[in-house]
Amino acid sequence: MQNRIIASIIIPTYDRRETLAAALSALERQEGCDFAFEVIVVDDGSRDATAEMVEQTAATVSYPLRCVRVSRCGPGLARNRGVEAAAGDAVLFTDSDCVPRPGWVAALVRAVQEADGPVGGPTAVPARASWSARCV
Repeated sequence: MQNRIIASIIIPTYDRRETLAAALSALERQEGCDFAFEVIVVDDGSRDATAEMVEQTAATVSYPLRCVRVSRCGPGLARNRGVEAAAGDAVLFTDSDCVPRPGWVAALVRAVQEADGPVGGPTAVPARASWSARCV
């Protein structure tokens, strides 16, 4: 495995400690990554000890994990702060209530390396989702 960070995964969050913990655990189980990746959680002023959970989790996972704290700036600006902190050649975004499948990181990095522009993955929308959620 290469030591240089190839991908930075940015996860903006606000008061989603429980679902974020599941996402971080899923990133620990990624398959097909013959490269290093880091995870940057951008905590947007959570009141549920999200940042503390991230700091504790950082001591137990195999990938570099850090928490950038911002103060109620919204998900867009939180993502931008994550990008500013990123060291990877590729920047991947996910949300704190999403659980990446085992090959998610490797597939997106491979797509970024082969593409001439930005890439995106599928968005699974539950059958009973609101009309606005189905427009994603």
